[in-house]
Amino acid sequence: MKLSCQKASALVDKKLATNLSFKEWINLKFHLSMCDICALYQKQSKLIEIAIKSRLAESEINSKKNTNGLIKKIQTALIEKK
Repeated sequence: MKLSCQKASALVDKKLATNLSFKEWINLKFHLSMCDICALYQKQSKLIEIAIKSRLAESEINSKKNTNGLIKKIQTALIEKK
């Protein structure tokens, strides 16, 4: 089965979110082996996903630090009121 670039890019996106069926995986591999543009799209999509996950991890770490700092401030304020 010949895969269009539009369907291949949809499979690239699906692959980042979930697992492909064996048939989808084979069709995508075959298409990517012949289509440099879709292969580049896959590489770029992976890089974007890595960057987003990295940024989300940084945000989560910063959020936890801010939360811990806020808790300490509240605890200090409560102790000072006693």
